[in-house]
Amino acid sequence: FTARISHLRSRCLPQLPERAQPPIARSSTGVTMRVRGATLGDRDAVCKICLETGDAGDDATADYPVDPQALGKRWAVPYLELEPEFAFVIEDEGGAVCGYAFGALDTAKFAARLQAEYLPKLRAAHADPAASGAPESEWTSEQKLYHEYHDASAGAAPPAVADEYPSHLHIDLLAPARGSGLGRALMCRLFAALRRAGSRGVHLQMHASNARAARFYRRLGLQPPQRVAASEPLDDGRAAGSGGDLYLGLRFVGEPRGVAAAVLSDDAPTGTVELLSIFTAIWDWRASSERTGESYDEVAAAAARGLLDRRLAAGAA
Repeated sequence: FTARISHLRSRCLPQLPERAQPPIARSSTGVTMRVRGATLGDRDAVCKICLETGDAGDDATADYPVDPQALGKRWAVPYLELEPEFAFVIEDEGGAVCGYAFGALDTAKFAARLQAEYLPKLRAAHADPAASGAPESEWTSEQKLYHEYHDASAGAAPPAVADEYPSHLHIDLLAPARGSGLGRALMCRLFAALRRAGSRGVHLQMHASNARAARFYRRLGLQPPQRVAASEPLDDGRAAGSGGDLYLGLRFVGEPRGVAAAVLSDDAPTGTVELLSIFTAIWDWRASSERTGESYDEVAAAAARGLLDRRLAAGAA
């Protein structure tokens, strides 16, 4: 393990320029894309992405003919307005946004702000269909979202999830951004920002039917919650709502040090961010196991070590 880290250090550090460019990659069609911080000017673009991935990763446009921004107003825009420091997008060379990852440092505090500062304007604009007396079976897709706008618990996570992983995130990628490596870079950028702000762990909510996303998340080390109170209605990590029926989480152990701290930054090249995120995951797993005797995840750690070996063998740094 020590020899591997020494090799990693020698391979990565000499190649870092004084001021590296933002992560850059090419899509399968040859279009250049990069990761950057999100702005309020991205509102329409992220709402469109949220819609076009809103059916468990597939296009939900046909389900929201009246209000195509209904999903985005609930699941994307709040992060641009409330916690922009944890909002990142993938942009192609023409300036089109084709993916995003949004996070909140403290889910409980975010939920409180969502209720107090963000949702009131949506509630004023969109009546709760439950107030009309119409049976839920007759509600349109938009009306189901409007009902969620009026939910007093919107934004909150089950205690068994939030206690273990206090931060949370949302990520959606359009087809051009998939398979480019930038989805991983996007997550690494968000993980690094949350860690620097003091997060102990992060969770996400997803649709269990989205097998493609599940594979992506598990390769990053996200797993169902390990500690769930008997009274919680998610004894296997499941929940309900338009956000999905499954929670996954990742604990952050310690802080990146040395070479990891040097290059796990917003300006590191994509290859280095990806490689060093793997290094950091392995180191955290090892340190946690030695300190607490708790297994991080044998399968995920083995997969990370294998990927690291392949990257080094291919000269990916």
